[in-house]
Amino acid sequence: MRSAIPCYFAARLASKHFKVVLTGEEADELFAGYDYHARVPVGDALQQELRESVCSLHNMNLQRVDRMTMAHSIEGRVPFLDTGVVEAALNVPTDLKISDNPRVNKWILRKAAERWLPHEVVWRRKEQFDTGSGITELLRLFVADFAEAHGVRPEGYVTPRQLESRLYRHLYHKHFPAETDHLVARWRGSSAATG
Repeated sequence: MRSAIPCYFAARLASKHFKVVLTGEEADELFAGYDYHARVPVGDALQQELRESVCSLHNMNLQRVDRMTMAHSIEGRVPFLDTGVVEAALNVPTDLKISDNPRVNKWILRKAAERWLPHEVVWRRKEQFDTGSGITELLRLFVADFAEAHGVRPEGYVTPRQLESRLYRHLYHKHFPAETDHLVARWRGSSAATG
């Protein structure tokens, strides 16, 4: 939800001008762009983590982009998933993906983009799409108010993210009562990111 909502609105805006858009989906999975990647030891462990991330993309990320863009009759293309790009990226040594002094994720990809993009764009601090779009804070406020208004009560202490998950489950079962509990895929990096 956190990435789907801003993706939906970005696609709606793009649909006023374009029929096809290029997305940056999967650059983080190929070039170690997430914060939690910095906590995985550089070398075989990080390379394995990235490979597993790429192999599980169809479960969530790609479906989100496809559904949000097609909701506005535009096609989202993912150039980072060109088979040649994937093969090349998975063969790049991980110490070129995350550099030290200072610690920079996606270092080699940023270096490659230096020739075409402004310095402040290439070397800006990475923010996940949901955080950078502002949706994280809006959802936190909305979820707390909506949960209270609809009687979704947390049992014991829960984090705002757990309350959000419970609210989505509540809404799903309210609208699809006959469905079983097989509804939510989980981004595989989230447990590593929080643990």
